[in-house]
Amino acid sequence: MNKDYTWGDIVIATCRKMFLNKDAITVADLPDLIDDRNYSTYINMAPDVMNELMVILNNRVLINIDTITIRLDDTNLEDYLAEDSSAWVFDIGKYMEDNEIDNYLYTEVIQHTYIKRDNLLFEEQDGKLYIDKRFMDRNSLTLTIKYRIIPERFTTTTPWNTLIDLPYNICSIVPLYLASELYKDDDISMSTAYRNQFETELDYISSQMVDSLGVEHSRDVGDYYG
Repeated sequence: MNKDYTWGDIVIATCRKMFLNKDAITVADLPDLIDDRNYSTYINMAPDVMNELMVILNNRVLINIDTITIRLDDTNLEDYLAEDSSAWVFDIGKYMEDNEIDNYLYTEVIQHTYIKRDNLLFEEQDGKLYIDKRFMDRNSLTLTIKYRIIPERFTTTTPWNTLIDLPYNICSIVPLYLASELYKDDDISMSTAYRNQFETELDYISSQMVDSLGVEHSRDVGDYYG
């Protein structure tokens, strides 16, 4: 988690891009700004735009990742694992449900191999992972599975000191996206300029992101390589 950016920091940075303020505004000013008719509409709309952005980021870069590690010979997993000649079948949906992991995104499983090949190790269908035996490490039955988690939802009551669970470099461009969306009805040219800047920066960040598990090769179901 990035420990520098808070929700208040994001909202204030967005306001600075949208308004020419004679005096500097800070997070401490937000309780007054939320009641100011010049700012209130935009600040109240900001959580919805932030939630939209979190979905976009979740689909385009390696954020909101968690892991589980299993052993394929673990007798405690008999209710979740099956085996045929070509694959192990892991009922990850049932496993997550039974273990009360309710923030798991079924369609965003990260695929993780022990050898560097451009072949899929996992195929997910209806909450089950089909783990291709051809690309597994034959010397180990331990498997680490990375998966995307549902991001925390922002609302009009989200505290200003809430830490943003995004890398620093992504936090720094979030106000560009928020300003571009909030400014659409006021100044389409400025909105477009901010959006273009955001997309340019996000494309660069996406190309630089590295796999959080280090040297091991991974890719997700959308063919994004970390």
